[in-house]
Amino acid sequence: MSQPHLIAKSFKDRIAKSEILNNALPGLLHYGEHADTDTPKPFGLLTVSEVGKEYHSGGAALTEYQVTLSIYGSQKVGVVGNIQSLFAAAFDGSRSLPSVNGQVMPMIPTGTTLVEDEESVFGTDIMRSTQTWRVVIHEITSVLGE
Repeated sequence: MSQPHLIAKSFKDRIAKSEILNNALPGLLHYGEHADTDTPKPFGLLTVSEVGKEYHSGGAALTEYQVTLSIYGSQKVGVVGNIQSLFAAAFDGSRSLPSVNGQVMPMIPTGTTLVEDEESVFGTDIMRSTQTWRVVIHEITSVLGE
């Protein structure tokens, strides 16, 4: 399993183990897929992409990933923003991504947005909150395997 998939698995596992986070997303957290229009709201979409790698001696590397969590929900005032706050409190500065291969540096929040989504579902406006983190992982790599 690739490191981005392991990061996503760690996010999903942490959410599943937290009653507060789990209850905040009745439509669940989806990775590498799009939710259907009938997915219960609010729900989350997670993307993980590698944005850089710096090699060091001894086969070590620092690999930087961008993790973006988009939360979709109703336009009721504060709902999506409140959920976003829960996830920020849980993940900002966290080092807890147990599924990854390597040592996780503290996750740094790099951006937050709250907008009305371009689409509506059955005539209902949808709000989208996006939270982005910079995740750096100290990995031991095989130079021959790269």
